[in-house]
Amino acid sequence: MGLRLSTWHQQRVTLDIVKELLSANPEVCMVRNQDGRSPLHVAAIKGRVGVLDEVVRVKPESTRVLTDRGETVLHLCVVHNRLEGLKLLVESIGNDKGLMNSKDCDGNTILHIAVAKKQIEVCFVILLNYIVGMHVFIFLVCLCDLILSY
Repeated sequence: MGLRLSTWHQQRVTLDIVKELLSANPEVCMVRNQDGRSPLHVAAIKGRVGVLDEVVRVKPESTRVLTDRGETVLHLCVVHNRLEGLKLLVESIGNDKGLMNSKDCDGNTILHIAVAKKQIEVCFVILLNYIVGMHVFIFLVCLCDLILSY
């Protein structure tokens, strides 16, 4: 219990610091570190959903910053199996198919990566987002293909 409380406290302090930094200078969201990652990328990799939420709320265009490998924040959530972060971001970006269909330097979309890593829940979240405007039959075919390839 002590470890959990300590972890929660550390994340809470981190979120408070992020809020202070963003209120002082929202443009900090757009800066990339020596590894080519923005604060949003780092939060996605570490699974800091509260930080993701705050950064996107303050600077929504930060979701458009790419890593040196052409990865979006969505790619990083899938690569690092951060389902809760992915759900939050997919909800935040709305119907932005450009971001959802973005390819990394290897030509992979987030769906390609999720299928390759056999992340069924992640695939489901992605496919549910895709069916907005898609015929239900096409969705079912995609889902059956995914299940059969597992």
